[in-house]
Amino acid sequence: MGDKFVQVNRVHDANSVGSRVFTGNGPETCPGTQRSLDTFPQSPSPTISDLQIWLIAAGLIAVDLTLFMFPVVPVLAAYVLVVRPPWFADFIDDVYDR
Repeated sequence: MGDKFVQVNRVHDANSVGSRVFTGNGPETCPGTQRSLDTFPQSPSPTISDLQIWLIAAGLIAVDLTLFMFPVVPVLAAYVLVVRPPWFADFIDDVYDR
């Protein structure tokens, strides 16, 4: 038997623009098989290392903890007590006028 040819067409419909369609006979034309891997070569190694993945994950956790564990209320209270902004004085006057 001869070697089967795998043809790849681009789909241009509203649901899957640019998707690959494998046409051919038999299981050797299914995506992920050795034949399709030979036909469509892939990168032999990942483009991002494990160290980079761990550093990105640690950075995301650090940013998350910094943003969500930042003491917003004490900082706002210190600002109001030290700076005494006019909007806060207006708020206090409005509270006592009621």
